[in-house]
Amino acid sequence: MKSLHTIQKLSKLGEILSKTAFIFAVIGCCGCIAGMLSMGFGNGELLRIGAITLHGLIYEKYGYNGRSIAATLSGSLLVCAGEAALAKFAESYFRNEQKAETPFTSAGAKELLRLGILTIAVPTGCAMAGSIAEGILAGFMQVENTVENTG
Repeated sequence: MKSLHTIQKLSKLGEILSKTAFIFAVIGCCGCIAGMLSMGFGNGELLRIGAITLHGLIYEKYGYNGRSIAATLSGSLLVCAGEAALAKFAESYFRNEQKAETPFTSAGAKELLRLGILTIAVPTGCAMAGSIAEGILAGFMQVENTVENTG
């Protein structure tokens, strides 16, 4: 019984961590949307210190224009959305495991199998879709190069 109690505590921790991951993924999505709107369509005058603007600082320091950063953020938006969906699936598994009070059920095994497959497929698929979207948007906006994703 002691090991089952430990598993239940770990399941509760997994549920909390998956909720936290979902919240951060949604924040990432919102940040990408805000960045795309400000870099792709803004004029850079919102943040101004003397004669220095945000768009000018990014171009001078890194050599990227706002449109290339907006194209990169479009790919990152898809990755964040995929991670949010994956975190919701994980949260659902942990919640159902808590409700059953044991991880050793047939339904729990099927759900864990689905979660494992999704854990492999979703990040890979979202990375590919994000790269494709980034390339399409970069071509549409006619930018020379986009920011390298190193994360």
